[in-house]
Amino acid sequence: MQVWASESLVKPLGNRRVVPQPASSIIGQGGILYTFPVSIRPASVEFEMEPASPGMSHLSLRVLGSETLNLTITVMP
Repeated sequence: MQVWASESLVKPLGNRRVVPQPASSIIGQGGILYTFPVSIRPASVEFEMEPASPGMSHLSLRVLGSETLNLTITVMP
């Protein structure tokens, strides 16, 4: 399974960890493309984030072959 995340996952949302660990990750096209080995479906991916500061951030996620999910995340102090 391949999941694309916009670069805002890293800046300013401060992605610290991805579970499960991806088999590969490629930076480009305004984000990061993660590739995960999938043995069961449905599969899930968790992103552990540590934002640098409070405020609103926008994040886009897409499983390749599906529509993009656009999120607005509010970080509280």
